[in-house]
Amino acid sequence: VEGQVKELKERILKSRTGLFDLSHYNDIHLICGVVKDFLRSLSESLLTNALWKSFATVIDEESDFIKQQNFDSLIQQLPKPNRDTLAFMILHLQRVAVAPLCRMPILNLSRTLGPAVVGYSSKHVSGIDIVGETYKQTKILEFFLKMSSDYWSKFLIEAETPEPSAPVNKQQIGTPILTRHHHYQNTPPTNYTTPANTFFSPL
Repeated sequence: VEGQVKELKERILKSRTGLFDLSHYNDIHLICGVVKDFLRSLSESLLTNALWKSFATVIDEESDFIKQQNFDSLIQQLPKPNRDTLAFMILHLQRVAVAPLCRMPILNLSRTLGPAVVGYSSKHVSGIDIVGETYKQTKILEFFLKMSSDYWSKFLIEAETPEPSAPVNKQQIGTPILTRHHHYQNTPPTNYTTPANTFFSPL
């Protein structure tokens, strides 16, 4: 329900620390709705207005090797918060893609979450361009999800490494810690019945 999504999103954003206990929220559709609504509400996509069309150009390359090289160059140019958020989202969706309970392979995830994760080139895309950009979103996210998890993990590991001269503030909120020795194999089982319509419905 849209009202519940807006309410939970506001509670998270207004929390004192930015951290929020979601353990008692059993409706995964609600939580996913909050994530999608938050990403849509950003002033620009995670790929940024300045670089979005460069990403869209790279996806048309025939060679996957050249694509990955060029994507790496562009990803390195993203602002750190954008890059780290993108990396965390990709790693999570890679886990979702291999979880039998979710039944959402990479292609389906790319089609339904492309508008939220990859976004559009700007907030004012014309009706004619929306179709073309939606296709690009799917292809870009699909390629990101097929890239090695080790590639994405390095950004989160770097995010958790403090500068030698910088004091460590235990209360500082940052990208969630990625434990090097822990590998997630399966999404934990839920204790509620999954509705027929999943939360991956198109935006």
